Amino acid sequence: MKITLKAILIGVLVGGAISFAFGMLDGFLIARGGEPIGWALRVGVGTSLGVVTMLLVSALSGNKALRLAPAADDKRAKTFAPDPGRGVIYVFRAAFVGKLVGLDLLVDGRPVAQTRGKTFVRLDLAPGDHTLASVHPGHDNQVDLRVSAPAGSIVYVEQSIRMGALQSGPALALADNNKSQARIRRCRLLASQPT
Repeated sequence: MKITLKAILIGVLVGGAISFAFGMLDGFLIARGGEPIGWALRVGVGTSLGVVTMLLVSALSGNKALRLAPAADDKRAKTFAPDPGRGVIYVFRAAFVGKLVGLDLLVDGRPVAQTRGKTFVRLDLAPGDHTLASVHPGHDNQVDLRVSAPAGSIVYVEQSIRMGALQSGPALALADNNKSQARIRRCRLLASQPT
């Protein structure tokens, strides 16, 4: 994850505001004859919340506005009807992990949508092989998955975020048809660009 100057500034502002608020509370308690909070607690809590804020802002820095498809399109996509002249690929994010983090989805190098947790896209593509890419914007993390989508077929791909102690990033994997349909029904269809 890249830490941006914007994230650092927001983290410093939040940490400073929290430390200032604790200082005001400390002064109020002392004026009322209570026990002081102490500088270590004020600075520790302010610094901790500032760092957490900085990390959250960095993680969400590449997010775009979420564009959901109309309810009628969502309902139609959840019938899972094949297209006899095209290959259909469903890409979904049903996991809770990294739900707020936007991941860009590309098909054959062209941007299609940015997914978040509990969202999906239905891609009606020309029959044949296609390369799907999942990119965490601004973090130089990209994974590719080659998918074959013959005419009249439906392929399910789960997009997720791999969490790790040393490295995290996007992931793409082929998914089971029946389980995927049940999981997609709990997600919302994103408006996608034509492919």
